[in-house]
Amino acid sequence: MTEMMASGLVDIMLTSISSAEALADNGATTHRM
Repeated sequence: MTEMMASGLVDIMLTSISSAEALADNGATTHRM
């Protein structure tokens, strides 16, 4: 049970980090233009 919760938290963290990086990249590209 705890292992499943830990892996789920890691997945959420990775997805949130990747989405945040994608948003930052989009903001940077639009700002350059």
